[in-house]
Amino acid sequence: MQPQAIGMSQTNPAEVHHAPPPPQPMNQSTATNKLPIPSPILPPVRATTDSATGAVEFILRESSKGNRATSLVQDGDLIRLVDVKCQSDGTTLMEDRFSLKPESLRIFRHDRHKWLHQFQYMWWVMIVIGLITGVLSAGIGVPIAGSFFLFLGLVPLVAMMLQPHVLHFETEGSRNSVLLFTLGSNKPLMERSMHLIDAAMCGLLESGSLDVSEIEAAESDIASTQTINVTNINIQHMGNVQGSLIQSDQVVVHAPTSETEVTTPSNISPASATQVNPGSPHNPQTPIAVDEATTENTDNMVE
Repeated sequence: MQPQAIGMSQTNPAEVHHAPPPPQPMNQSTATNKLPIPSPILPPVRATTDSATGAVEFILRESSKGNRATSLVQDGDLIRLVDVKCQSDGTTLMEDRFSLKPESLRIFRHDRHKWLHQFQYMWWVMIVIGLITGVLSAGIGVPIAGSFFLFLGLVPLVAMMLQPHVLHFETEGSRNSVLLFTLGSNKPLMERSMHLIDAAMCGLLESGSLDVSEIEAAESDIASTQTINVTNINIQHMGNVQGSLIQSDQVVVHAPTSETEVTTPSNISPASATQVNPGSPHNPQTPIAVDEATTENTDNMVE
């Protein structure tokens, strides 16, 4: 016997449990605005922007954001130490610290202050001694007793963290010194620059020209590596954005806790009735399939 479908309207509506209405999907623009947008990759600021002038630039220090730089520039017969800063409005501010002729340069010296790292354990010991002495001397009314050791430990420890480099340019009548800190800079580029500056200055003293080929190659390699890293971060970020948007567009509807029940007369065998299909949440009145015997018995009871 082929079962036929009768509408849900023949059952008691009070005993039918429909699924709750689906939640409204999140607006795509709203989901996008809640996530941070990766910043674009901007080129670092430089003192020489026009290669047609023939000026060459040896980058000494670049800030971690790339908006500040200190460079040694050879423009014709003049050596200049230049500080460059990119302002918030996009304009570039350039300031010369000093200028000199290559033939007037007599001595170049580079102080790395490696002793700060060599004796770093001594700085920590002095700091501990200063703290202990300060606590013990506070009980006898002389809290300044430990300040001396604390000062001797903190000052070189802070200087070690700054990682200073001092460049000395000496002529016959003057001496110019430049203090550069590795902390807060583009560390891979500055470490490479401080490694190459000695050979470059030896070439300047010998031939009168500043060789920047090695630092330019190193700068290109470091920039390409950093660009790849930032690109990977942006790709991962965009993947998270798309995943969030897809997740926000999905509508999750939970099935009712209890199945839909239909009350059957007492003379109908429970085995003859089929289980009610809860149906789709968008079409709650899904037909219920029962066999013909059930239909005939129901019609007889109605009559």
